[in-house]
Amino acid sequence: MNDINQVMTSIKEELQQQRPSASKILPILYDLKRKEEYQQLSDSEFYNIVGETFNLKPEFFMKTLYKPFRNVVAKLIGKDKLKEMEKHILEKYSLHEGEQISFIFNGNLYQNAKMLKPLEMFPASFFLTNDRIIAQGKLKGPYHKYSSELGVYGYVIRIKNIYRLRRVRNNIRYRTKLGDRVTMINLKITLGGEGLEKREERIEKIFEHLNKEVIEELTA
Repeated sequence: MNDINQVMTSIKEELQQQRPSASKILPILYDLKRKEEYQQLSDSEFYNIVGETFNLKPEFFMKTLYKPFRNVVAKLIGKDKLKEMEKHILEKYSLHEGEQISFIFNGNLYQNAKMLKPLEMFPASFFLTNDRIIAQGKLKGPYHKYSSELGVYGYVIRIKNIYRLRRVRNNIRYRTKLGDRVTMINLKITLGGEGLEKREERIEKIFEHLNKEVIEELTA
């Protein structure tokens, strides 16, 4: 465990620099899964180290480390373990008091707002809670213009005060307000290795969950 303590010390020291270096932090995290000396490290211990690294400087992690880290770690631990790690970190470091994950599903995201470049994520994992959707994956687009929640492990998709909720085949679509703009969100739910029947069941549950957040439409 002394080696693990040294790992966290090295990460903390780098994050305390005026300009932390991703090229110094990322290899430290990768080595926890690549080097023989760390093979006794449990999954939860690895998840906690990643979570603590995120928690020390959340916005830096998301802007600088998240994308390359996720790409490499997905290959090192596999997609199932990656999703398990994301759930662990969200529950320990990112959820509000009383917030719980209701569903986890795979899919694609398209979000558009007038006068803004759209957001896209495909493929992605979505963690649906009682307050929001937190998406994990490769994002294209100006996320900082779509969300004020930048200190979260993942990308927040609003589900409160929505309207024009509808289903089009395997897509769930709705609208909400983004400041003074209307934003349209499209979630395409993919199979995710579960089969057609399971996907249909999941879509119905997600739609039912979102339907509780629908408000009377005030905008034409």
